[in-house]
Amino acid sequence: MVNLSPDLDLFQEYLLKQWLQTSKAEPVYRTMYDRAMNGIKRHLVAHSHPSEFTFIGELPSITASSLSPKMDHLVCFIGGNFALGATEGKTVAEAKKQGWTARQQEDLDLGEAITRSCYEMYNVTVTGIAPEIVKFNTDPLKDEDIIIRPNDRWDSSGHSSYANGLDTTFNGLRRWRVYSSFGDLRATSNIVSGDGKYSRRLKNGVKLKMEADTHPSPT
Repeated sequence: MVNLSPDLDLFQEYLLKQWLQTSKAEPVYRTMYDRAMNGIKRHLVAHSHPSEFTFIGELPSITASSLSPKMDHLVCFIGGNFALGATEGKTVAEAKKQGWTARQQEDLDLGEAITRSCYEMYNVTVTGIAPEIVKFNTDPLKDEDIIIRPNDRWDSSGHSSYANGLDTTFNGLRRWRVYSSFGDLRATSNIVSGDGKYSRRLKNGVKLKMEADTHPSPT
């Protein structure tokens, strides 16, 4: 399987961070990062129908030519990774003042497109809570971009066999934390500022998450 699994996502992420945190003194990490991103763009990036949402798919093997449109929620980190690689931790305006290449613009655009798709994973559900896994439609004869298994989708009455208790709260909080760090936090208001039991539950979860960040557990 060729995908951005939980192990590989850390590898991609920390190649870039290692390079930045060493003040770019170890270029081997940037070289490895660029090679990895080139492979992702060449082999795993695809677009849904009809809205052309950009997603990261999976290949069943290294020699396979048919891409699976399955995308795990955890893969959403890659949008921020592309943006960080383009700007190197600066704002876009600051980065452009210091020189801006076509490659940087391409990576920034791709990062934004992936982050938009990740937002849509939440936006298509009744409660604004995304499942762990979705499939993107690539069939031109169908008109639903994002396909969610029935057991993973909350219905209008708030019932689902997938998300219960704290798992539900923290799945929703993943949007609050925004894996793609440059993403627009205002979009989070669709989840945490609405009416009803879903938003109350998530607001409580946000409060707990903030308290945990402010008062970390002793090690």
